[in-house]
Amino acid sequence: MPPRWNDYRKVIVRNGFELVRSRKHETWIKYDTAGAVIRQTRASHGNAEIADHGFFKELLRQCGKTEVEFHEVLKRKGG
Repeated sequence: MPPRWNDYRKVIVRNGFELVRSRKHETWIKYDTAGAVIRQTRASHGNAEIADHGFFKELLRQCGKTEVEFHEVLKRKGG
């Protein structure tokens, strides 16, 4: 089953991303300790499936995860 947008949000939050804007789409940014932007990604507002695997791979690239790492983080409790 393809991941859903809520799964993607859960993984990026657990990896230090912060929601900075939520208009047409949500913009999430990860900062380093000095406050500089390390990574940026966007997410849809809903909870639909991310069915296009190529698009999902691009999201993984943006958040700096492999597909295996994504699923490991998603399986973790809490956080």
